[in-house]
Amino acid sequence: MTLMGAAALLILILTYAGVAVGRIPGLRLDRAGIALLGGAAMIAIGALSLEDA
Repeated sequence: MTLMGAAALLILILTYAGVAVGRIPGLRLDRAGIALLGGAAMIAIGALSLEDA
């Protein structure tokens, strides 16, 4: 597994965990915000292109 693949997997796991919990108290994010942050992180590391998103 490449470094980008490992980072994408970590982002995916953290996003799913955040959505399952429902809130991140320190950041004041709800489920939609967590999903948006996860998607933006995937685009930022290059695992997903802007056109595909």
